[in-house]
Amino acid sequence: MSDTTEYDLRGIVVRTLDATNRLLALRALPGADASLAAWGLETRTGVELAQLLDSRTVHSEDGLDVLSTLGPVQGLAVANDPADVRLLRARTQRVRRGQARRCATPPGHHHDQ
Repeated sequence: MSDTTEYDLRGIVVRTLDATNRLLALRALPGADASLAAWGLETRTGVELAQLLDSRTVHSEDGLDVLSTLGPVQGLAVANDPADVRLLRARTQRVRRGQARRCATPPGHHHDQ
């Protein structure tokens, strides 16, 4: 299985879903059900999982600048406490030309749309 890549009308990559995450979303990866249950995602549909596991990029109108990126969901321990693991998506947003701000975004909160 290969990666999935979506392009905008200018041919610029706007969404990717790597092969491993695609298999996980399809529940075709060995141990997928256990992994999804451990993350509390066992009730999500394949489409919902694919959207949580993809990466997205937003470009300027002229397509020359990346304005923001949103990475796949990850389980991150709050204050390095393994008892407090939350699912977050890494997000980078350009604040000024040449500068970027990185933060984590809970799934379903898309500040760049």
